[in-house]
Amino acid sequence: MATGGDKSVTLSPEARCLLFAARERGVIEVKGANRAFDAPGRMLAVYVEADEEHTLIFRGRRNPSVTIRFLAGFRELCVAGLVMHHIYTEFSLTREGLDRAATISREEVEPLLAMAVVMGALE
Repeated sequence: MATGGDKSVTLSPEARCLLFAARERGVIEVKGANRAFDAPGRMLAVYVEADEEHTLIFRGRRNPSVTIRFLAGFRELCVAGLVMHHIYTEFSLTREGLDRAATISREEVEPLLAMAVVMGALE
């Protein structure tokens, strides 16, 4: 399921943000929207379950570089062995990923977290 990964990978701020966002549930999806009108809307994007009711979508429809940077961060997590694939578009953090996520502070990733679109129940 996971190869153990390359421990020498230096994680980008985006990769660290994804780890932090997934720290509670450990659930990540990579999805595209093939019915979106514009090309940036159809690109693969990273979705993270923040809690039972909220998903963070790391997609920049007006600025596709946001989507690209977070997808590259997700790839770093895979290479480092911090994420494993389950089925179709579904991934999770590994045990090492959960441990690493617990070391990241909100203050470190707050500006990047603010780029995510929140989907889910309103409070």
